[in-house]
Amino acid sequence: MTQRAMRDLALRTQHALSEDEIADYVARCPVEHRWAFGPYLRGQRDLAGDEIGNGVEPVVPSNQ
Repeated sequence: MTQRAMRDLALRTQHALSEDEIADYVARCPVEHRWAFGPYLRGQRDLAGDEIGNGVEPVVPSNQ
């Protein structure tokens, strides 16, 4: 596990939402985005809706 992945896991663990809180936030989300927002809050998907941990590293723009 990379250092970044370990940091992200630690942050998600420390600040985990309860299922009731997740349900409340998802209910406020526009219907067309709910399929990805619940898993995002659980740390299962990124904001683009892609599953986390699928072996694809995110593209980070260079600082040029």
